[in-house]
Amino acid sequence: MPKKTTSYPYQLVPFTSDYGFKVTFGHDGLFTRKAIQLLIKSDVPISKLVVQRSEFSGFTMSERTGIYDVIFKDEQKRIFIIEMQVDNYEYLIERLLYYTFHMYCSNVHKGEEGFANLQPIYCICIIEGNISNFKGYYQKITLQNETGLLFSSLIEFDFIELGKFPFKKHEFNKITTEIDQLLYTMKYAHKIKAKKTEETPSFWQKDWLNEALQKLDLSQMDPEERAILDMELLRQKITAYNRKKEIAAIELKAQTEAQKTIETETLKVQTEAQKTIETETLKVQTEAQKTIETETLKVQTEAQKTIETEKERAIIAAHQNGLAVDLIARILQTTAKHVTEIIEAYNK
Repeated sequence: MPKKTTSYPYQLVPFTSDYGFKVTFGHDGLFTRKAIQLLIKSDVPISKLVVQRSEFSGFTMSERTGIYDVIFKDEQKRIFIIEMQVDNYEYLIERLLYYTFHMYCSNVHKGEEGFANLQPIYCICIIEGNISNFKGYYQKITLQNETGLLFSSLIEFDFIELGKFPFKKHEFNKITTEIDQLLYTMKYAHKIKAKKTEETPSFWQKDWLNEALQKLDLSQMDPEERAILDMELLRQKITAYNRKKEIAAIELKAQTEAQKTIETETLKVQTEAQKTIETETLKVQTEAQKTIETETLKVQTEAQKTIETEKERAIIAAHQNGLAVDLIARILQTTAKHVTEIIEAYNK
């Protein structure tokens, strides 16, 4: 089929949009076959793809702008699961594992000869941003043992993070490999506002890439296609708005719970502090009272001893001055017996 004439300036739908993914990866075609070959890093061209499932949604409507998937089977009966993730990365790895191993188990159940005719399953996941700790933007993940020996070739994950793609928008002339040409186009095509062909990457003239770009070109759409696009863009905006509201509600709930926790813990700390203060105050008061009583008793005892000593001295002095015992007792307000005992003790 001859190439259509592109109008300038370029106006392209993003590859990573719902519509962009549908029209480029959603069916068998030159672009899809070539892209899958590159994304699994195979040297063998794919001659035919059969769509097994084409679903552009997640488990719930709220995930719809997040993950799209399409499943193909090629002429070798290899299975390719293609995922495009642009938002809502929560549990992404778990979902990919579920999709892939669910497909593996389904094939066992369907096969007349059990495990004998199982074919490889490739899960290709393209992330618009970046979520992993991997250094590179492309990861081929297989089942291996701890020394790197292949355990099974039946399961493979090809994980691409466009957020880590190293080339900038203006650096397309530095790109030499076809996989980088593909990823550059997916990341930047809709951002290039070219006014003529010379301002676009030369590799966009390749048949397989040109096929995809023509489908994304707004100028090439008929009224029905443009209406579908506008409806999908509106739906995505509504979904994104609802998602934003959900996130805001979750954040508000988290803030409220955090505030309640802070208030509860503050009250708990204050209560414990008040109890500690009261306990310590009572302890200090008790110790102070004991000290006061001890010191008072000590003072009283010393005072009493001093009084007794002074009385004894007065009795002795009065006796030496010739006063009678009865008179001394009356003067010092004591008994004659007590006076006699002091005088006798002194005389000894």
